[in-house]
Amino acid sequence: MKKTAVKFTSSIIILFLFISFISGGISADSIDYTDTYQWTGTGINGITYNNLPVMKFNMTDDYVAFCVELNVTIQKNKNYIKMSLEDAKNYSILSNTEKIRAILNYSWDKTNKNEITAIQHALWHYMNGHNLPNSANNTVKNIYNILLDDIQTPPIPASDENIINILNVTPPSPNYLEIVEGQTDYFFIFEATSSTGATLVFNLYNELNEIVDDSLFEIIDLGLNQFRLNLFNIDQEKEYKIKITTLKK
Repeated sequence: MKKTAVKFTSSIIILFLFISFISGGISADSIDYTDTYQWTGTGINGITYNNLPVMKFNMTDDYVAFCVELNVTIQKNKNYIKMSLEDAKNYSILSNTEKIRAILNYSWDKTNKNEITAIQHALWHYMNGHNLPNSANNTVKNIYNILLDDIQTPPIPASDENIINILNVTPPSPNYLEIVEGQTDYFFIFEATSSTGATLVFNLYNELNEIVDDSLFEIIDLGLNQFRLNLFNIDQEKEYKIKITTLKK
């Protein structure tokens, strides 16, 4: 765990052809074609439902991107542009910019396939009126519903992007405990704060970078910026990683 200071500006990366032929038309003179990126051919795969593949795309210049349009397939060696959410709204490419900004801010560091899948379908929900398929697993449904919930993932206006949120995390010390015969429950205490007072969101991952089932742990707010991680049913040496983010920046 480390101390980070992060400032976000929300934007989307869109294929030239999609902009050129969108309903209503966009003047080529109004687009900044110098701010271009290409797909590297790599990314983090999500889960395919209803023949809709999902990926968090790795773009050139270390950008990441999600799909904007259900019917547009990303390709290598094609130029894409980065556009602010407000410009995309003005060009009628999308609406609900404040909600999309909240989802993008949530998504930036997510690497788990369930997270990636939920994020993409939540974005499609607001960009294309698309709903998550009923065949999605319960973990994806849970994350998706959190993203759509305005209480748990509050919309973020453009003006909030000028606010810097500093997330301070102090890892537990010691961060290693010996297994004791006959003992199955263990705990660690750590500290975490958000300078803006934004809600902290915790995810626990195992050594395979998989999200740990909720029944195997709990995180309790002890007050004064302290939290206690309780681990259950430990019968052998294991390694865990806590990821802490905020739903607003």
